[in-house]
Amino acid sequence: RDARYAALARLAQDEGASLVLLAHHRDDQAETVLLRLLRGAGVLGMAAMSEVSQRDGITYLRPWLGQDRATILEAADAVRQASGWQAVQDPTNADPRYTRAAVRELLAPVLDGRWPGWRAIVARHAAHMAEAVQILDEVARDDFARLEPSADGVSFSLKAWRELSPARQAQVLRFWLHLNGARMPTDARLRDLLRQLRELHSLGHDRQLRVVQAGHVVRCHRGRVWVESQG
Repeated sequence: RDARYAALARLAQDEGASLVLLAHHRDDQAETVLLRLLRGAGVLGMAAMSEVSQRDGITYLRPWLGQDRATILEAADAVRQASGWQAVQDPTNADPRYTRAAVRELLAPVLDGRWPGWRAIVARHAAHMAEAVQILDEVARDDFARLEPSADGVSFSLKAWRELSPARQAQVLRFWLHLNGARMPTDARLRDLLRQLRELHSLGHDRQLRVVQAGHVVRCHRGRVWVESQG
């Protein structure tokens, strides 16, 4: 997946393109929700893929998220008959050795037999989660503004953060990490970071706090929590 996006980004940059259209569809969205559910994803993860996203300086659009795979394949076949152009099929898409393909080839047929409309239902669930994410982001943005953040957003007041409820402490921490381009920590790592921050001296003089998170470092100094890139 990362390699595909890297290749798309290189091609877009070579061609001077800032927008890339992806062919993800409703079936892909439903599979993504199931996979993230099985991996224990939170609200953000359950929102699955968005219609618009940013990555490596490129804007990706997914105009077919509301279309099912069968409809797209019918259209592709019509194009083939009219023009001779043949759609390329990735053989790994049907290889159950890969997790997503296992969901598609082994689990999906069982769900089809019991709940024929499950893909639309699960995709609708993702849309509801996306709305919830938007609300949580708005709350986190307001909370972060009350933490005496630095002008560049890389630090905030530990004392002000500790006045939030535990749930809002966690949410604003996720917001802050995302704001600074840090990859989201696993649930276990986030809980550990929360524990360490809560146990710090209220003035933040415990300089032992130094948590590395996917290329970024979170530390506390003189009552403020900082994040910085290791690079």
